Amino acid sequence: MTTRFFPNAVPPVDVSVKSRFDALVTGRARAGVVLDNLLLYVTAGVAGGHFRTTYTNIAVPPPPFIQFDINETAWGWVAGIGTEWAWNDRVSVRAEALYLEFPDRRHTVAFIPADFTHSDSMWLARLGLNVKLDAPVVANY
Repeated sequence: MTTRFFPNAVPPVDVSVKSRFDALVTGRARAGVVLDNLLLYVTAGVAGGHFRTTYTNIAVPPPPFIQFDINETAWGWVAGIGTEWAWNDRVSVRAEALYLEFPDRRHTVAFIPADFTHSDSMWLARLGLNVKLDAPVVANY
């Protein structure tokens, strides 16, 4: 996502922050109710994400061009709801919606000088197919 701070400034100033999400890991617990072959659950836990943030300043008068990147791993929390349906004893299908929140992080840039705080959050929808692979049962005679 890119945010432009002064899109119509005179003289031309292009100050933007572009944030990219690269990786996600979660550790969650889930609890729910079983209705026949359907599980309805809530889930919550910790989340880790890797973010790449690029700050760009193209301005007239100088400094004409300033750009820097921040690569960071942030830790936060995750919560959501989901369902899992067992088609048979070997195959199930699941769907869940998760909300992830990564708290404020402060960055100081000495050569501008500037400091800023930003945070990241997102909604994530997931679909899954689970297949149980068993070795065939061999009878002993």
